[in-house]
Amino acid sequence: MPGMDRRTGRMLDDMDHIAQSIETIMTTRIGERVMREWFGTPPNAILGQAMTQPEIMRWWTIIYAAITMFEPRFIPRGLTIEKAERTGKLQMVMQGEYRPFAHLNFRQSAVFIAVSASGVVVRKAG
Repeated sequence: MPGMDRRTGRMLDDMDHIAQSIETIMTTRIGERVMREWFGTPPNAILGQAMTQPEIMRWWTIIYAAITMFEPRFIPRGLTIEKAERTGKLQMVMQGEYRPFAHLNFRQSAVFIAVSASGVVVRKAG
């Protein structure tokens, strides 16, 4: 699903559009949007906390829940901590599953179909 870059106005596609969507989700506080009060992430009350293992799990839970609710085209599957400092700085990389047609609300990749000169092959995907 194509979209528009909110900074430059150029066309966005695929993962670039999803990345912008996730950025919007993560930088919008709940209650900030008048017509969509429930959109976004909780106020950043945990910012500045020491980056202990429970604190990192709290962030992961918030990120996972927000992305799962508001961006159906991406499912978070894993998190790698790049840097976690006692001062509260946290740098992480998220891995996930890209589902380009999930917004259409149908099951994708249920079967794999290949057509070749020798015939048609149908098998369960994944």
